Amino acid sequence: MVIIIAIHAEGQVQSITSSTFNRKHRLRSPSSTQSAAFKLLEYDLITRKEKT
Repeated sequence: MVIIIAIHAEGQVQSITSSTFNRKHRLRSPSSTQSAAFKLLEYDLITRKEKT
């Protein structure tokens, strides 16, 4: 759930799995962020448009 709050805080995010993004929002690891993002995409809670 923390990842969706981090995305909301940024608005549009280009590199969600970057270590900078993960450190800034105190997320676990880039791989866990990627897994969570795929699940959120699957449930249509977030969208992907090109590379954003």
